[in-house]
Amino acid sequence: MQRNAKNQHHWEQMVKLEYSGQSIIANWGNRRTYIVTDIEFGLNPVTMKFDFQGKEICVAEYFKSHYNMVVRNMKQPLFLIKNQDKNFYLPPEFCLIDGVSDEVKKGRGMRDALA
Repeated sequence: MQRNAKNQHHWEQMVKLEYSGQSIIANWGNRRTYIVTDIEFGLNPVTMKFDFQGKEICVAEYFKSHYNMVVRNMKQPLFLIKNQDKNFYLPPEFCLIDGVSDEVKKGRGMRDALA
């Protein structure tokens, strides 16, 4: 996808179009399903901090301490998830896409597999 983009801004817009509104499955804990509201390119697992049990903690630290999962790409943007009146942020590397994208559905390989 990135090689088809004209520049960084265009690539970010392409990513937002692809993933905003997409259903994802958390690849940890109880494997809940979430809907991606947006992609936050200005945040990453180190810069996004929040209050957890009275202490400020970043997303990377939270996943390491609570799920023993190490973030490999500290510069990745985060998925924004809105859950009722709260926003929270997930590293895409810990998420699974739920379903098949339209691009894959339209591809020859999918048509051949279903024939």
